[in-house]
Amino acid sequence: EPDADPDLFGKIYTYEELQNIERGVRKPKEEFQFSLDGSRPEHWPEDTMPDPGKWVAWLPEGWGQGIKQTATGKTLKCFIGPPETGGKRFFHKVAVAEFVGHELIAKEQPRTKKDEKGEKVAPSVKDSIPSWPQGDWLPLTWKIAYRQLPSTCHKIYIPPDVDDKFFFYHRAQVMSYLAGEDVTMSKFESSKKMSEIMQAASGKTERRKGKRKCERRQIADSDYETRGSLRILPSAESARAAEVSQVREALALQGFKQDVELLVVHDSAPGNRIVDAISGVYYQRPAPFEQRPCFQLVRVVERAAKRRACCSGVHIYWSSERSAWKIGVLDDSKA
Repeated sequence: EPDADPDLFGKIYTYEELQNIERGVRKPKEEFQFSLDGSRPEHWPEDTMPDPGKWVAWLPEGWGQGIKQTATGKTLKCFIGPPETGGKRFFHKVAVAEFVGHELIAKEQPRTKKDEKGEKVAPSVKDSIPSWPQGDWLPLTWKIAYRQLPSTCHKIYIPPDVDDKFFFYHRAQVMSYLAGEDVTMSKFESSKKMSEIMQAASGKTERRKGKRKCERRQIADSDYETRGSLRILPSAESARAAEVSQVREALALQGFKQDVELLVVHDSAPGNRIVDAISGVYYQRPAPFEQRPCFQLVRVVERAAKRRACCSGVHIYWSSERSAWKIGVLDDSKA
């Protein structure tokens, strides 16, 4: 157990330990791999592709979350049953619950409790058990635990070679660490005591009282800036030939065609945090968006001495709202 405030961290679990706990923990089975490689399962409807975003936590075992392309070019979120249902498709949680015959609960999230006065009480790491992340992005040699926050329990990730003394807070940090990048780890023993955290949280709550909520502002043309150093190039015209070759090889190993269309987003003046995040190699997804080609950013990571292509939520797609091509999340309502 970590040498730190006992109220701050829960029990550290290995993958094997979690599988032996009778609490409905989901294993990272094949159904959760759809969103990683973008391929459509054979039993899914032809007009539906796996949702590249975050899946809902209440999906029953074997079900998938997809995006349906409508005749007008719009998209709808839907939920597809396993092969034995014949690819049954529903668009609402209540319909899925009615079909499977029981209530759907997000079991892997600690539930908020209420005290005798009916006020919400944050779940405790002492009686909350984390679930192993969906997908295969976290190596099975790692460990996970919960860290107490004022309002919830936050899942943390512990590498296998640090003697349970360091951890990461977020998946992005883990992915960077696995890719060989220099990532700062958090120490168990240097984390603030729970009493200090609660005192600080209480002070913030008092300062927020009386403040007006910020209104959501509509994005205007004046909010955009021209960046002449940013380019979108066909892979054959890009100077990042080695990266393109790695991506194409990794995609081929995961069942993609050798001639899958690739684009490269490159900036000749790096250093901007947002630009660096969207730079890289994009592959053309099988399904169009807004009746135009759609490309998704793909990174190659080393895992168990093998290279694997992992897709991010960043896309190049046609925006009917702005009548222009956009780079970002696949949601035309966002900037």
